[in-house]
Amino acid sequence: MEQSRRKVGGAPAQGNEVRHASQVRPKQADRGVEDRITTKRVDLRELAKLTASLGEPTPAMPLQVLPASGVPRLRGSRNSLYGVVLDRHEAFILSLLDDVSTVAMLVDVAGMAEHLTLATLVRLRERGIIDVV
Repeated sequence: MEQSRRKVGGAPAQGNEVRHASQVRPKQADRGVEDRITTKRVDLRELAKLTASLGEPTPAMPLQVLPASGVPRLRGSRNSLYGVVLDRHEAFILSLLDDVSTVAMLVDVAGMAEHLTLATLVRLRERGIIDVV
């Protein structure tokens, strides 16, 4: 069998000759505006105002003490949470509730700062969404 010789980056492939993708470069002139992905500007000012009004708990914020052995439980069903406005921390902590995990376990599992996890649990309890039993 005879091997065909070809120059890399040379003339276009002829017949059944296959060229590797690294040997084929698109011409820059061929790329036009239609190849660009269109993007849409989104105004995030309203979201920023809402987030600022919720306030982020800080380590200096006084927290009610939650019993480390207490088990946080929803007061109602999960379906009762539809329509309730939750921030991202509250929603995440609620997703971890399983009626078995204690407050101490949630602090370990959440992967958030301890004060943030505790502040979120306190906020959920004050809003009447959970009980700690």
